[in-house]
Amino acid sequence: MTRSAEIPPPVLCPPVTVTDLPGNGRVVRLKADAETRARVAAFLDLPAIDRLSVEAELKPRGRGLTVSGRVQARVVQTCVVSLAPVTGQVDEAFRVRFVPPGRADRGGAPDIEPTGDDPPETLVGDSVDLSAIVLEHLSLGLDPFPRAAEAEPPAPLGDPDPPEEADSASGGKGPFAALARLRSDG
Repeated sequence: MTRSAEIPPPVLCPPVTVTDLPGNGRVVRLKADAETRARVAAFLDLPAIDRLSVEAELKPRGRGLTVSGRVQARVVQTCVVSLAPVTGQVDEAFRVRFVPPGRADRGGAPDIEPTGDDPPETLVGDSVDLSAIVLEHLSLGLDPFPRAAEAEPPAPLGDPDPPEEADSASGGKGPFAALARLRSDG
């Protein structure tokens, strides 16, 4: 969905340095201005984002970090049927754990529960890119097939050569009539 090869990811906030966090963590609240919303919309290939806000709590966890919060937005997407603009809401909760290098690999492959938490991410360096987390969860919350209320689905494609027409075109009955005539003629 993103055009990341063409447009660099927008920065919603500077990276958060894990060692600078107080022991009880920090809450980050973001309300994107019009310019930032336009950059995020361009990055996600959306016509517009009318509102974008984030609340995230960053809590140190040993030498790692847990980032949890919610991204909320009012977005404009393009209808997959009519190409008309479709306004939708995103309200996506997230929880991402970061662990020091080597910690995520212990014990082999992680047990993954479809409704449980994702496996931990490896902390690279001493900072976390909160903007990347927000963009990921915003894009996950988008409607994959937005459709305008008045949009009618296209008519189903029928057989372009129905059997009646095929029979009359071949001068006989059934799909092999022309072959039968060739065989009897020769």
